[in-house]
Amino acid sequence: MSERLFIRLGTDAQQPCSYLVWSAQDQQIIASGEVANAMALSSLTDKATNRLVDVLVPTSALTITSISLPEKGQKQALKALPFMLEETLADNVEQMHFVVGPRDGEQICVAAVTHEQMQQWLTWLSDAGLKAAAIVPDTLALPLADCQWAAMAWGDEYLLRTGITSAVSLPS
Repeated sequence: MSERLFIRLGTDAQQPCSYLVWSAQDQQIIASGEVANAMALSSLTDKATNRLVDVLVPTSALTITSISLPEKGQKQALKALPFMLEETLADNVEQMHFVVGPRDGEQICVAAVTHEQMQQWLTWLSDAGLKAAAIVPDTLALPLADCQWAAMAWGDEYLLRTGITSAVSLPS
């Protein structure tokens, strides 16, 4: 598959969802647009045929952080990870979904989102007949080319990527 469908979801079902189809072979966008809301995602089912589907979610709906985690005893530490992050999160850790990202030395990247928000995104995709190959915070999709920072205006917010695994969304 040399083509991929990228879909950026919103935080609630009424927000528009953007999409684009990328051709790796031609190194260009071959289709793009926006659907009115999450209920209209089913109109993208044909575009998903024979393509990997990558889903971008708003960084504003989650927390991206890193924590020092020694490689020794990592399995036990990963089980305790939610409680290690408890003070940095606004929500109760039992109501959160955690995804561990890449490691840089003893630092490990962690993304946290409420179970409710994650379930909403998965339900929208499932109801539309779409299967995501990956779900990624939108800021971590910004390219870092020859620098360590990348920024982009998106609607009423700025997406700012400040490293391989660090990013933030700021209201404009």
